[in-house]
Order: sequence, then C-alpha cells, then structure tokens
Amino acid sequence: MFDVWRSMVARCENPKATHFKDYGGRGIVVCDRWKEYPAFFADMAWDYAKGLTIERNDVNGRYDPMNCRWISRSEQALNKRTTLRVEFRGRRMAFVSAWKASGALVNLRTAWSRYSRYGWDLERALTGAPMKQGRRRKEGRCGNGHLLTATSTFISRRSGRVNCKACVSANTARYRARLLSQPEAQA
Repeated sequence: MFDVWRSMVARCENPKATHFKDYGGRGIVVCDRWKEYPAFFADMAWDYAKGLTIERNDVNGRYDPMNCRWISRSEQALNKRTTLRVEFRGRRMAFVSAWKASGALVNLRTAWSRYSRYGWDLERALTGAPMKQGRRRKEGRCGNGHLLTATSTFISRRSGRVNCKACVSANTARYRARLLSQPEAQA
C-alpha cells in the first residue's frame, strides 16, 4: 500500500515522474491530508487488498477520501480518458462492459468491428447472431468498393478468408501482364 501512495504523490507532484503530464500536469492533486502516509493509511487501509489499485470516481477530481476507492486492474483499465463510452440499455458504460452485459453471442473483436468499422447500431452489433464462416453482410463491400454477396465472393482454401472475385481477377490479370512484359532472363 505504501508503493501505491508513493506513486500517487509522485505522479501528482513531481514534474519528473513518468505520468506527471497525465495527473499533476492536468491539475490533479492529492488532498493535504493524504500528503502524509499515516493519514492515507488510516483512511484507506480498511478496504485494501493486495493487487488492487486506487481509483478516482471522478477522473478529473483530486485524490481524497471522498473520491477514491480500491478496484482491480481490469476495472481500472475501463476508467481511462481514452475508453470508448457508449449508451447501452439506458446506462453509459465502456464498450467492453456493454458487451459483457449484453450476453453477446459474438466475440468482442467481432462486436467491435460491427460497431466501429461497419457502423452497425450498438444493440445489433452486440446481440446479433454470429456470422457464419465466410459469409458477409449483404451491404458489405471489399476494400475497392465491390459489393460482397454470396455469388461475388469465395473462401480461400489457404487462409480461410472471404475474397472478392472481381479483385482477385483484376490482381491475377495485372500479375500475368507484368510477367509477360518482362524480358526473359538471359543465360
């Protein structure tokens, strides 16, 4: 617990500390009472367990007894300024938390791709049925803009990926043209 306190004070008060710019540099401070370890210990030791980290309920607020609690590292990872927050079933939460709360039938990476890359609405991205291997949404398009349908795609035997027939044909034609245009190597 002493190491947690020491790190907290350093990142808020020491400009040479690694993460000072994210804490003290943003105006995050340690309350006067907690600048001494015995007071910090008296306020926080009752709820501490090894492996927990200190968490500020208000990420822009100061370190003080009313704004801090102990949480696990996995919970802490969800409370960062860079964490994507979404509105899910009337509550604002991290995308990962929404995925867990939905009881999703799809893995996290698939849900994230559906939401951020393909523009699906959140509920559908999290709870929609998993796609069968090698099938795409009807409205899906390849990188060159060709519409991906069951008849315009095929599954590669080697990689198992869905490929656009038009793109593969064009790439093959370019490759063959390049081979034909090269002069034969002289012995």
